[in-house]
Amino acid sequence: MVKGSNSPMVAVSIQSAQKHLNLSRHAFYLTGIFNNLVVVVIVVVEVVVVVVVVVVVVVVVAVLVIAVVVVAVVVVVVVVVVVVVVVVVVVVFVVVVATGMAVIAVVSTVDVTECSVGRSTQVDNLPPSIPVAVSPIHLVQTHPTDTVVAVAKAAAAVVVVVVVVVVVVVVVVVVVIVVVVRAALLLLLFLFLLLQVQQAQLYHN
Repeated sequence: MVKGSNSPMVAVSIQSAQKHLNLSRHAFYLTGIFNNLVVVVIVVVEVVVVVVVVVVVVVVVAVLVIAVVVVAVVVVVVVVVVVVVVVVVVVVFVVVVATGMAVIAVVSTVDVTECSVGRSTQVDNLPPSIPVAVSPIHLVQTHPTDTVVAVAKAAAAVVVVVVVVVVVVVVVVVVVIVVVVRAALLLLLFLFLLLQVQQAQLYHN
């Protein structure tokens, strides 16, 4: 009698235990699947971030190289133009001075006896005034090149500073995004595990 009267309760207890075991297995499987998904998502995000950082660095380096090459080409072109202009100016100046001196020599030898002392003095005073014009030509020949080189160096320095600032900002932003994404995924994992624990406690009760 005792065994017969207790058999329904034993059957109910066994069924409840089996149901609780099945639910625990189901929760365990779901937790494992969710953990694997979180790990996969984190790995994918990190790979994408690394690829993006590499691409950005390569692009920035390429832009920097192109900018340096362009600046170098511009500097070379400007220097060549300045040198050509200076050479042309010097040649024209030398031709004019030589022609003038030749004319003065011819005129002074035509009729020296008819020249007065004032004119002779003026003719004699002309050649010493010619070297005075050499100083501006020397300034024109030296200073523009130095100025162009200084401007090119300043432009290259500005380009380098801008590129470095852009790279640092991109890296900081990417690192912040990675940290935020990982924190959000870990928070979701914690909430999911907490929910599973609460459901297991409810089924157990």
